[in-house]
Amino acid sequence: MKEREWMRLLRQSHEMARSLTERLEDEDVLAARKFYKDQLTNVLGGHLRAIEASMLPAIQRHGWKGVRSSVLTAHFDLKAATAQLVVSDPASEQFDEVVDQLRRQLDRERHVEQAELVPAVQAALPAEECRQLSIDVDLCLQRSVGELDTSAVAAPLSTADPIEEARLILSSIPEPRLDHQPSGSAAAA
Repeated sequence: MKEREWMRLLRQSHEMARSLTERLEDEDVLAARKFYKDQLTNVLGGHLRAIEASMLPAIQRHGWKGVRSSVLTAHFDLKAATAQLVVSDPASEQFDEVVDQLRRQLDRERHVEQAELVPAVQAALPAEECRQLSIDVDLCLQRSVGELDTSAVAAPLSTADPIEEARLILSSIPEPRLDHQPSGSAAAA
């Protein structure tokens, strides 16, 4: 199967998140842990946005052909692990377990994405829609990468409120949509 641009972008996003996770696991200096936590949160935020804003709507337009529920559960489990990371203090004793859980969820989501979502999207979408998907995925990821600061490894990037960061991540979960009302039902006044 020929690798499309959106596939390459998602793979690179996973590689960057995995690398940052490993650096975070290996780091003992608190300021650096905070820095890597912020960087990882940005990368994961972009990846999660790309899946939710681009990939899932594309496959939904084609009737979810070839997609199993494991794709959605792996994605939302990674989102929950990311939210846990956002609200966790790098100085706490539980932080290493939070990072370990995130790493496991990231690996699971990457596997499910590559084994199930990518082939389903590849099979369902025509070439023109794949080109647009590449643009959409790239925009989501560029937004998060644009937030990265690689100039100083030891200094934390932001003093943003972790609760506010968690709200931002969780707010990206789409609201349930009612595309149609059952026939014969009247709208409530």
